[in-house]
Formats: sequence, C-alpha cells, structure tokens
Amino acid sequence: MIQVDVFWVYAIGAMFAFSAFTQIKKDEGKWYESKYFLFTLFYLSVFFVTTASWLLWEFPHWESMHVFSSRADVLTVIAVFAAATNILMGIVGYYVIYYLIKKGKYNLAVLQTIIGYFIMFFILTYGWDGTGAQRFFWDVSQKGDASFQPGYFVDIIGFTWSRVAITLYIMGLIVLPPMIFFPIKWLFKGYEENPSIKDRAPKSKIKVLIIVLFGILGMGLGGAILASFISWGFLALIGNSVIAMIIGLALFLIPVFYFLFRKDMPLYKLMKVIYVEEP
Repeated sequence: MIQVDVFWVYAIGAMFAFSAFTQIKKDEGKWYESKYFLFTLFYLSVFFVTTASWLLWEFPHWESMHVFSSRADVLTVIAVFAAATNILMGIVGYYVIYYLIKKGKYNLAVLQTIIGYFIMFFILTYGWDGTGAQRFFWDVSQKGDASFQPGYFVDIIGFTWSRVAITLYIMGLIVLPPMIFFPIKWLFKGYEENPSIKDRAPKSKIKVLIIVLFGILGMGLGGAILASFISWGFLALIGNSVIAMIIGLALFLIPVFYFLFRKDMPLYKLMKVIYVEEP
C-alpha cells in the first residue's frame, strides 16, 4: 500500500544496514560503495518496486487504501513518486543506520527497523481515520465491486481467498526469502570477522531469526495493534480520529520506551543479543 510502503522500505534499508554492522564499523570507504548498500539498492529496485508497482496497477483501490477506486484515478505523477520513494526511503533508512553505527549508537540503530515497522503496521491497523484494518481487508472483488464502506466489520476470512490476498502470497514467496536470508548471513559473517565479540555472539541462526521476527511482528505489529486499540477507545469517546490517534500513540509509546527500551531494560537486553555490545 502506497501509504505504508515508505515506512516499510525505510525499515528494510535499516535492517539491511544493521545486519552488516560489524562490516560497516570497520569499512573506511564511502557508504554508497559498500556491497551491502549495493545489494540494498538492488533489492529495492528489482524486488520491492516491481511488486509494489504491480499491486498499484492491478489493484489500485486496495494499494491506495481505497483512496482511488480505479486505475483511471491514479495520476502518473503519483505512480512515479511512489516508485521513487520506495527506493529513496530505503536509501535513507540504510544511511541513517550507517551513520548511527559509525557513531557507535547500536541500540538506537536497531530501533530504527522496529520504529519503521511499527509505523507501517499502525497505518495498516488504525490508518488516519480509524479504519485502517477495514481498508486492508476490503477487496472490491470480494464485495461485488462495491467501493469501500467504513464500518465495524472486518472480513478477514473473506479476504484470505481474495484476488489481492492470493497475489500477496505469491509475491511473498519472491520478496521475503532474500529479505530474511541475507541479513542473517551478514550478521553471522560479521560475528566471525570480529574477534572481540566472536565468542559471545549468538551461535544459533534460528535464535537470531526468532529475535528479529519478534522485533518485527511482536514489537512492530503487536505494538501497533495495542496502540490502535487505545486510539480506537479514544475515538469512541471524543469522535476525532486525529486527536484520538495522537493520544493513543502518546499513551502507548511513552511508557513502552521508558519501561522496555531504555538501557538495561528488557527489550534493550533482548536486542543486545544480536549486536552483543555497543562500542
């Protein structure tokens, strides 16, 4: 979806860069000359942009979260801008992490991927008017070509076998494997090349994969769902979706960061398993 893709590619760029934190730390060349950056650019250009463009062309209603009702509504400049930002924001995510790694701020660097996924999932669940989840699970082909109608019913079961969902399953087989395989490979390559952390680095790739997935799905998706429920509660009370969103995010993010992400807090320690120690 074009509203969330910019945050997703930021998270992807951040994840790719952090996966090579050991290699980046000792690399004295230009940041854009690294083979890890070149792979990030290759992945975004060949894998991500092509699938996102396919979805916008084939399902403009769903890909735009039902802002557009047909392909005729999609201005050329919007399609081009979406494709460009899907690369640009990935580059931004990579560079931000590169900069933080060079500064030795590993915890702040690893948080960038979680933040990117959190924002992405929050838009998918709450959206901008409280109907994000309804928009995600609404495929016009399952609704008799009916335009999106806000309501409280979310047809998850019906969406599961929709044309959009089946397309997503196929694209997932293309997009997800390299997004998982290469970061894990780079992490363990970095452990082997860094004598100072080699003995204390995790030995199990499954363990690291579980932590990564927990960061994305547990903290990113799970956190977005909890923040959305808080926002929906205030939306029911005050009737203003934007104010409810601001209150919900504040009430969720402030205590979560203070009690879980600060130094020596539980999630800080969990993420530290991956990078072992900060310089």
